[in-house]
Amino acid sequence: MLLNANVLISAFKEIIEKDPTKLFELGYKAFGVISEDYSARFSTLDKTLNFIEKVATAAGIGRIKLTLESNRVIADINPSVFAEAYINLFNTTDKPICYFSSGVLSRMVSSAIKEEIKFTEVNCVAKGDQSCKFLAEGVNS
Repeated sequence: MLLNANVLISAFKEIIEKDPTKLFELGYKAFGVISEDYSARFSTLDKTLNFIEKVATAAGIGRIKLTLESNRVIADINPSVFAEAYINLFNTTDKPICYFSSGVLSRMVSSAIKEEIKFTEVNCVAKGDQSCKFLAEGVNS
């Protein structure tokens, strides 16, 4: 794992509570160079999405499954390393907390489908859900 979730969540807790959009932006920017590089390497969208799943998992976000439907992309993270770290450190919460992951996914998938999208977390392990689920709707690809 490249990222230590406990350290990051401890550092991110105040940002999560005050301005979680900053964490989204951090995740989005952090994976910019990687996103542009891999989107040029693969010949098909399926291969690119498969690579995203592997890279994000190796980076320490959790095991990711991406599904491209007619007008949306679904990302499911299970286990969710950040949400589980949040629970271990602070207990459960009443709202999603995986803003960094949302930013990472948004940047990586936007590069893959060559369309600017934004994932919104609709389920979160830190809230007691079975997995962290993110949706990006209105996708044209």
